[in-house]
Amino acid sequence: MRRLIALTLIVVVNALALGHPLALAQATLVVDSTADEVDASPGDGLCASAAGACTLRAAIQEANALPGPDTIHLPAATYRLTLAGPLEDAAAAGDLDVTDDLLLVGVGASETIIDGNGVVLTDRVFEIIASLVEISGVTIRNGRSFGDGGGILVTAGGQLVLGESVVANNLGNANGGGIHVAEGAATLRASTVSHNTASNGGGLANAALLILSGSSVHHNVATQGGGIYSTGTLEMDDTTVASNSAHRGAGIFAGGPTSITGSRL
Repeated sequence: MRRLIALTLIVVVNALALGHPLALAQATLVVDSTADEVDASPGDGLCASAAGACTLRAAIQEANALPGPDTIHLPAATYRLTLAGPLEDAAAAGDLDVTDDLLLVGVGASETIIDGNGVVLTDRVFEIIASLVEISGVTIRNGRSFGDGGGILVTAGGQLVLGESVVANNLGNANGGGIHVAEGAATLRASTVSHNTASNGGGLANAALLILSGSSVHHNVATQGGGIYSTGTLEMDDTTVASNSAHRGAGIFAGGPTSITGSRL
């Protein structure tokens, strides 16, 4: 059965750390299937695949097509991506492309898991494109990109706020095994980036603005910047960067403005 998207009153997207006005969510989508299926008709007001399920991919496609910011709720489960096909930006195959403002809420990093299934897909898990996106309470794992951002790529002025989440076991052949901030900004709060691999920035790579607060970056591997590789602006507070490895800059390789307070390296 197709499920109507429920209109909400006010849902606040926490974007204060990025210095932007609060966004008000217009619609709420509740995922009810772990299948990886596209939305039957993005923008029709229904989150439903051809089989009638509201999948994570269908919810993102519908949120992209609807005007204004939206909210997606992910119950406790493992959501494994199975639709192969990188190098497209419509979330129809490969990674989950987010092109409109979005609040994505899991129930906790140990319970809500988004798995890129990298051996099969050879694509990252998320690409944030010219949108303000807050993700909380999830694990993002097993992304595999031939380019940048094995787990998440932030590009085209996109802005990411990641809270109480885990980014682990992702591979980016170039920059950012876990996350690459190519343009725009990313803020991590109370999150963990671990066991990711890339050429530059095993855990995180940044060419724009990267803010970490109360987070941990550990056991990542790279040629340069095992934990973090930053040529943009890097701000860290109450964050641990430890047990990473690289030929140059095992913990942090920073070539841009850098501020570190109350952290452990």
